[in-house]
This record gives sequence, C-alpha cells and structure tokens, in this order.
Amino acid sequence: MKHEDFSRDAQQNGFTSLFVMTLEELLFFQAMPNIWQFDLLLLNTFTLAVAVWKYVPTEYAEKSILHVGLYAIIRTLCLPLQLELPVEGDTICMLSSNWEALKVAVREIATHAAFFGTSDFLKVSADAHYWLADNRTPVLQLLYYGGWAAVIGLALVLVGFIWVLVKLVDFRNARVHKEWSVYATAAGMLSYRAVCGMLYGFGAPWPVTLPFLGRNSLLDLSVFALILWGAWENIQISRHQHLEDTFVPAETLLDAGDQLHCQVHNPDGTPCTTDYLFDEPVLVSGKEGELSCTADEYALPEKSFTVFTTTVDSRTIRFILEHEPDEWVLPDSSTNELQQRVRQRYSAYHAPVSMEGVHTDEYMEEPCDEDPETV
Repeated sequence: MKHEDFSRDAQQNGFTSLFVMTLEELLFFQAMPNIWQFDLLLLNTFTLAVAVWKYVPTEYAEKSILHVGLYAIIRTLCLPLQLELPVEGDTICMLSSNWEALKVAVREIATHAAFFGTSDFLKVSADAHYWLADNRTPVLQLLYYGGWAAVIGLALVLVGFIWVLVKLVDFRNARVHKEWSVYATAAGMLSYRAVCGMLYGFGAPWPVTLPFLGRNSLLDLSVFALILWGAWENIQISRHQHLEDTFVPAETLLDAGDQLHCQVHNPDGTPCTTDYLFDEPVLVSGKEGELSCTADEYALPEKSFTVFTTTVDSRTIRFILEHEPDEWVLPDSSTNELQQRVRQRYSAYHAPVSMEGVHTDEYMEEPCDEDPETV
C-alpha cells in the first residue's frame, strides 16, 4: 500500500489479503492448544500495529489505528470457532487440568517463603516438595530456594531486559530501517513472554514460560540474536544519518600554497591524474604533512569533484576538491550547490543496505546531455 501511496485500490487489496490470511489461519491452526490461539492473536495484532507505525503516514495514522482495533475485535470474536472448551475445574488457556494445583502451590510457597533463602516451613513441606518435583515453574522454584529477594531480583532483571529490547529496536529508525518491523515484532514477543511468564509463576492461568527457560530456549536465543543483528544495523543507520556532519572545508586541512591549487599523489609518489577514482588510496599535501586518504570521484554534468576521506585525531572527516584537467583546486563558493549535490550522492551511495529507499535516490544518477543512441 505504501508503494501505491495508499490509494483506495491498494487499501482494498490489503484488506482483502488480510481477510483471506485470517480465514486460512482460522482453518489451519484450529487444532492448536488454546493458549497458542491467544498467542497467535496477540502476535498478529502486534505485527499489524508495528506495520502501521512504520509504513503509514501521519495523516492516515488515526484511521489505521482504528483499523487495527477493529481487526483485534473481529479476531477475538472468531476465537470461539477455534478454542477447545475447558474441562470442569480447568481454565480456557491452561494446557492441562492443573490450575487448581498451581494455585495451591503458589499459595503454599508464597505464604511461607522467607525473604532470603528457604524458610524452615518449606524445608519440611511435603506439598511444596511434590509440586516442585513434578512441575517446572522457574518463579516458584526461585521463590522456594532464594526467597522473595531472589524473585524481586528476577523481576528487576526482566524489567531491564525489556528496557534493553526497546533500546536495541530503536524506534527513531522505524521509518528508515527496511526490516525494522521484523525486529520490533520479535522484541515485542520476547517482552510479552517476560511479563506473562512472571504472572504465570504467581498463578495466573496463562501458561507462558519466561524467555530462555522453556523448551524453546534455543529458539529464544535465535530470536535475540536476530534482534542484536537489527541493533547493529540501527547503529550503522544512525552513523550514516550524521555522515554529512563529517564534511569540512578543504582549506582547513590542506596546504594549498596559493590557496587554489592542491597536490594529490598516488602512494608511490607519482601525481594522481586518474580520470576515475573509486575508493582509491591517495596522499594529499596537508598543513601538517601528507594526509593518507581514500578518494571517490563524482562527475556532475557541470564539473568533476572528488570526495577525500581521512582520519585526523581518531576522527573520520571528509573534504571535497574540484578536479580540473591535470590539476586539483579548492572549490570556491560559487560551487556550493554542486558540492551539496556531491555530498548527497556520496551519502546515498554509501548508505547501509538496511536503509529504506536510499539506493534509488534521485541523486544517484545525474541527467546526461548525450544522445543515448550514440553512447
């Protein structure tokens, strides 16, 4: 829909596709346990909300949020077609009829737990021993062996974990990061597991395990590794967004002699007269000796410029020189607009592949006056 500027036809096609996928989901996943049906509902709704956040322009955001809410309501009303009715004494989400036993165990352990370590009562409690021997409930086990201090510590760790996930996803890059919705959805589901897993440990009838502690711990590690990869891409994007700040006037670095001509050499000392430079190592005469640079040439229809990249005091900086036949000169103020176009082309060409749309930027290609049939 974004590529078609959210036209009426694009919106109708999008809603039709969503309806068909929801219908297929109702049919194919009907045999899944009830709790998985609820997880799927939350995952789909959250994914749709993330897509709205990323792709929908501000002027359409309010209407799109209403559509997400409408989808969640319709999807919830369809749940009775998929859910298996609970047996007597059970709840609709529990995987087996053990909620009553879970409540008894929670009450027993929580009431008699010490602040530090195992209380004397729980050490001799047969009910607590039987429950912990037959069930894997990390929160209750931690409460039994470590006391309330250990559980509070776990809660703080989970809060910190969710905070780290939010930082790794970086909402500031939502609209420019190509795969941001994938990483945001993964982070949202791990956060959901952290919150609901803690609640389940205290007797909530919502059998969700804490991240990295259940049977799917390997899958959780893979998801977290995916989020870390997304965070690395966010770092690259953030650096690229400040790329133009690294450009400085060439005269602040170079020993230009008459303030016009500059000396550029190849690493072997010969004058650099290459017509086309792409990431080529060169030496440029600077005020404090020769600067080791890499050169990238950008030929505009009006003039030819080259961007030089070097490191000064552990800082990466860039400057532009104008390339005339057999000589290099400092660009003057009359070429400021051309230099801006060069910086934009350089920025577009060196953009990370994870950035949205920059590689088709209008600055990547300049108009050519030549007849294409004679080229």
